[in-house]
Amino acid sequence: MNKLRTLLLALLIPLALAAPARAADPLAGFGAVTATPKAAEAPVAPRLVLPQTKFAAGNSYPVLLELTIKEGFHINSAKPLEPALIPTSVTFSASDPAVTVGRVTFPDAIMKKFKFAKEPLSVYEKTVYIAASISFTEGAKEPLAVTAHLQYQACTDFACMIPVETDITLPLALGADGQPLEPELFSRHTAHTAGASASAIDALKGGLGPMALLLVFLSGLGLTLTPCVYPLIPVTIGFFGAATGRSR
Repeated sequence: MNKLRTLLLALLIPLALAAPARAADPLAGFGAVTATPKAAEAPVAPRLVLPQTKFAAGNSYPVLLELTIKEGFHINSAKPLEPALIPTSVTFSASDPAVTVGRVTFPDAIMKKFKFAKEPLSVYEKTVYIAASISFTEGAKEPLAVTAHLQYQACTDFACMIPVETDITLPLALGADGQPLEPELFSRHTAHTAGASASAIDALKGGLGPMALLLVFLSGLGLTLTPCVYPLIPVTIGFFGAATGRSR
């Protein structure tokens, strides 16, 4: 009997000594399962950028939406080439009708080939800027805010994720003593936009050769033969005939 009691004590004592250690760390050995997971970082970090601290009524100002796209990801451009892909879209709005928003301008996309698509796709990578303008009428009163509603679909080289929608809002302060914010950024963006517009105008100025002028002339001549012009022919003849009679 004494031998049995001694044997039981020999078994129970090590278990009793080990119990506090297990109580202090009841999930030891399961760290991979119980570790607190970090919130997954979104593949796109949007930031609404204003040109200055205050805005004067009666003036217009540029506003930029900065999209920083995480390494290894891309987002579809505003005009993706595949119908199944969700385009990147941005809608700017103001909290007061006295603040109006101008046309939204998207950056140039890049063409890139991915493993999940047969043809190159039109995408944005790294950091891009989407521009608009905000105008303040004389009736604008605080509190004011501007909001950019962003929708995008992020993809890796292998597959695309579920489309995301998010709002970015910033308050707008009124005043004539506004101080500039990030002037270099707005200067670069303005220069890029102006350069693109100038290139388009130069192309129109310098790209009209003799054949293009001939085509323009023939197109105008063809427009005079459309049915809509027929009722005006007698009016035109009568006008010039009357003018000729008066000159005599």
